[in-house]
Amino acid sequence: MARNDNDLSALDAIIMIVLIGLTMGVGWMLWGWLFTP
Repeated sequence: MARNDNDLSALDAIIMIVLIGLTMGVGWMLWGWLFTP
């Protein structure tokens, strides 16, 4: 059980980091695209 909990928490952390990274990257791309001539 402990191993499963650790794996799930690790996977959740990785997924969160990946999602945040993707959203940040897309956000920066949109900001640069829209606000730079």
